[in-house]
Amino acid sequence: MKRIRNTLGILLLLLVSHNSYALGDPALGKDKAARCIECHATDGNNPDPKVPRLTGQLPDYLLKQMLEFVSGHRKDHVMSSMIKEIKTTDGLTDIAAYYANLPVMSGSGTQTALGQQGKKLYMQERCMYCHNFTGRPDDTFAGGAPVIGGQSKGYLVKVLLEIRSGERKADMHDLMKKTLAKQSDQHIEAIAEFLSNIK
Repeated sequence: MKRIRNTLGILLLLLVSHNSYALGDPALGKDKAARCIECHATDGNNPDPKVPRLTGQLPDYLLKQMLEFVSGHRKDHVMSSMIKEIKTTDGLTDIAAYYANLPVMSGSGTQTALGQQGKKLYMQERCMYCHNFTGRPDDTFAGGAPVIGGQSKGYLVKVLLEIRSGERKADMHDLMKKTLAKQSDQHIEAIAEFLSNIK
């Protein structure tokens, strides 16, 4: 069964073109996202730090993450269960288009001393090569990097720690893991502080 799920996930990834956003319908996606809204909110901005903000996220990134839950490559008790209720790839594409079509996630626009330290680390480690200077790669970026500028600080800390430990895989070459291996918990908090406050 696991092999079938993995094969299905790979096939779905191959079927979806890089222009998936153009194929998705945000209006249909809003209706199909009824269960998603329970956690992620209608505007994609649930304040719970355990829940990622989805508003204005890149559509191909959203679609890739959903397909990884379908295949079992990513696991989360709630997501892994709910994703099974979306029966078609078109449904996932429409949901991705819906959240991507919302205004891009945004922070306060001010930076604390910790955030300034985080900005220095972000530049020093060349994070902007994949995530742009504002944590917002455009939708033509082929590497699959997500929008992280304006993301919830608590969620950023959670994910960065998971990538550093190897619990979560971020990219095929483990560049994120190698970069984060050099960072202390305090450094990770500083980077998350900087990114979360980007407006």
